[in-house]
Amino acid sequence: MQDWKLRVKNEKSELDDNLGRLSLFIDGVKFEHLPIESKRLLKEQEGHMSAYSETLGKRLSLDV
Repeated sequence: MQDWKLRVKNEKSELDDNLGRLSLFIDGVKFEHLPIESKRLLKEQEGHMSAYSETLGKRLSLDV
């Protein structure tokens, strides 16, 4: 595997782990007790992280 592809694969793996933990937190009880703005920002962060993960996945699928 090319060096850049290995780095992107590792980055995506770490990002997906963090995204999974964030999603679990958002689905949990503690999330419901947060201020509205904090909830909004965490959901926004989750969306950005998901989009970033998709982009990394597309890069990994390239035959370059």
